[in-house]
Parts: sequence; structure tokens; C-alpha cells
Amino acid sequence: MNLLLTNAVPLNGGDEALLRAAIESLARHIPQCNITILCKDVETARRLLPDLTLESDLEFAPEESFTRTAKLYQDADIVLSAPGGFLHDHYSIEERLRGFEFSLALGKPVVLLGQSIGPFWKRESMRRIPQVLNRVSRICVRDAISREHLLKLGVADHIIQETADMAFLWHRLVPGLFRLKTGPVKKIGLCFRRWPLGEPQAASEILTKAEQLCRMLLADPARELVFCSTCQGVSGYPDDSTLAMQLIERLPPDLRVRCQINRARLTPAALIRSFGEFDAFIGMRLHGCLLSMLGGTPAMGLGYETKTREIFRQMGYERFQIPFDSDFPAWRACVEQFLQHLPAIRTNLAFRLEQLCDRAELNLAAVTGTRTPPASVILETEPLLALARKHVTGGRKFAEMIGPLIPPGSSFILVDDQQCSGQFPGWDSLPFLEKNGVYWGPSPDSATAISELERLRRQGAGFIVFAAPSFWWLEHYPDFTRHLRAGFPCLLDNGQLIVFNLRSCASG
Repeated sequence: MNLLLTNAVPLNGGDEALLRAAIESLARHIPQCNITILCKDVETARRLLPDLTLESDLEFAPEESFTRTAKLYQDADIVLSAPGGFLHDHYSIEERLRGFEFSLALGKPVVLLGQSIGPFWKRESMRRIPQVLNRVSRICVRDAISREHLLKLGVADHIIQETADMAFLWHRLVPGLFRLKTGPVKKIGLCFRRWPLGEPQAASEILTKAEQLCRMLLADPARELVFCSTCQGVSGYPDDSTLAMQLIERLPPDLRVRCQINRARLTPAALIRSFGEFDAFIGMRLHGCLLSMLGGTPAMGLGYETKTREIFRQMGYERFQIPFDSDFPAWRACVEQFLQHLPAIRTNLAFRLEQLCDRAELNLAAVTGTRTPPASVILETEPLLALARKHVTGGRKFAEMIGPLIPPGSSFILVDDQQCSGQFPGWDSLPFLEKNGVYWGPSPDSATAISELERLRRQGAGFIVFAAPSFWWLEHYPDFTRHLRAGFPCLLDNGQLIVFNLRSCASG
């Protein structure tokens, strides 16, 4: 059986833990299955994960591998969407939905594995989610609130199955990684991240509260702190250890000497072993918390999305998590409660992991219980590629659309939520927002967007291009949109791209 697992994010340690748990568990449940994984940044992923069969996701595939990726869809018996959380309006979802539609057009069963889904507030998302997901075979969600989001949009209840995070499968895949803890709390693991992306004020507030927390924990002279994250050690990818370095620099020398940073990129098993060396863990990364518990280390979550609250609730540990943007007194109260109840958590942690592992295995049952159609749609190469391009770009490659408008080799601003990389060969496309040439997340407000637009224009950007996944910008930042439409001529608006000429005034 050929399984095609799409939308993977193997450069993120938490998502790699999900991916490998899914792959190894499926291989045990479906003997002699062939699993191919589609992802973004495939060359980097191949270098870091050489044992996996990796190809580019359809929306990220360069021209030389586009045919190969399309044929993988045609040869698949079942198309699976990797476990995790990407179907919500903090990210663009249209390309993922089009990938599902391409699978369905070929007659393939589609199963979404262990996902957190929603929230949705964009009108187009609310229209498209039921339009596409009501046609898939199964949607396995890992929390109750995801089910509520889907039902609210009109997705059929019988398609949805509430399961659990597939990382819990590690408890049975490698049971020897769990080590029961006893004794005092001397070594505490910590993890903080920047969130929301592109909001310096939010990052500053996190640093301030994290510093207060470190001082509080280090008030016990027997304690040491170790900073370790599921997101670190990969060049060009978010690295939480840089924030840890800034944090430690804010501490006085006598406390700084009791702090360490593990900056390496670790495999899932190595992460569990590393987290398992702590007596307790406190972190913003959900899978930092989960992998710690899989190593036998009780964890407290500083959640930045509802999935943290939901998964801690499933384990019976809801009171040991708190929203990251709560004030420090709330952080302190939760930490004190967490440390006070560590003996009880240690006693029942293995049992709770067993329960969640049972629920996570429902994802596997959803795959093995999916019936493959007697005959999928078989197309010759050219019709197959035409169908694939239709579902990736609506029929025409983006480069073809801008070719008559933007001189090759020139620089333009690309607003795409990082969804269209590789689609504009021959041009210098600048991410927006950007810092030192790297994508820096969405704008906190219209004023920032206008300021950054003008900065890049002064540096030579002659055009700004909005791809369909990011049309929401034009609704969400009304002053920014007025600035564009009043000041610069719109050269293209075809439902897939919107292009403004920054080199001339709209009146001209």
C-alpha cells in the first residue's frame, strides 16, 4: 500500500516527533506499506532526515520536481495530512485545501491525522473549509475545540473523530524512554519563544516575565535551569535558543552560572531523553511539554494557542497550564501550584500517558479502516500536470502572471505568508514583513505595514505582490490598503495575485 503523507514540517522538532510517531506506528499496523512524505524546504529536510523518503509539497515543488510530486498523488492509495496544527486563520490555508482537492479529484481517500483545527474568522476560510473537508474520508482532531470549530462551519459530524496528539504514541514505540522521577526539584527545563511573530513588544513582555520566573526558581540555591526547545539548531528556521541567550544575559552573574542552554538540534528520541533528565519542565512549546512527560518529567504549559489547554485538559492537568500572556503574578501562582503537586503528578503520569496513547491509536484505526476506491482516476502525464497546476495556482504559474508586469531580475515585495516560495524564479522577492532578508511574521498594525513598505521601497523594491493566501491583509489592515490604493496603480487583480506598481503614483 502506498501512503502519501502531506503537509509535514520536519524541521520543527515537535512536528518531527509527530511525523516519526505516525510513520513508525503506521509501518507496524500496515506491513509492507510504502510511506512518502511531502514537505516544504525539502533539501534541508533531506539533509537532516536522510532515512526518510521526502519530496516537495505540491505548492512548494520547484519546476524540476513538480511532475514527480503530482505522480506521487496519482500512485497513492491513501493521502494523509500530517498531524499537527496548520488549518487555522493564523496561517494561510488555501494551498492545503487545494492539495486536498487535487487528491479528491484523483479519487483518493483523504485522512487528516491528529490535528488541531481552527479558529477561523476569514470569510473565505469559513466558506472553503466545509466545501472541501465535507468530501474527505476522515478528520482526526486531537482536541474537542477543533471539533467544535468544524461543526460550527458545517462540517459533517460523522467525518470527525476526536483522538489525541500522535506524539503520545512514543510511549509505546520506545517505552524505555520514560523514567519515573523521585526526590527534590533541582534541575528545571525551560522553553520560551517569540509570539506573536513580528511583535517586538510581545517578545519584550515575554522576556520580562521569563526573567522574573528564572529569578523566582533560582531563589533555591540548589537549583539549576536548562533551556532546551523543540525549535532550535536549524539554520534559517526559528531558534528559541537565541531568546534564551538574551534572557540569561539579563540575569546577574551569580544566577547566570546556574543556567545552561542546549542549542543543538535533537531527534525526537534524543529530545525525550534530554527532557527526561529534568525534575520538572516549564515551557511555551506544547511538544516540549509533551516530550518531557514522555520522558517522565512533569510539565507545566505556558500556552499560546488553545491546543495547550485542550491537551493538558485531556491529561487531567488543566490547572498546570496558563496562557502565556497572563501577567507574572498569574505565572507565579501556577508555578507554585505545579511544584506543590509534583509528587501527585509523578504518581499518575504513566497511567495518563497510557490513556492518551490509546486515544492516539484511533488515528491509526482511521487509516486502516479507510477503504481505497476500486479505481482511482488515472491520467496521462500532461492532463495530470494540468490538473495539479489548477489546484496549486488556479491554472497558471505565478511567474507567468507577473512576467509581463515586472521586469525579470528586479526586486518586489511578496506578501504570501510564506506559502509561495519558489514560485518566482528570476526575481528578487522580499518577504513581508522582513528583517535582514528573513520573514518576520505579519504586521502588528497598519502603521507598521506602511512604514515597512516605504522602507523597502526606498531600498529599491519596485512592486508589491499579494498572493491569494494573503489577500486577508487587504481586509485586516484598512489604512495600509488605503495607502496602497491611493498612492500606487494596481497592475493586476485576477483572484490569484494582486500587483501594485510602487515606482509610480496612482494619479499618474
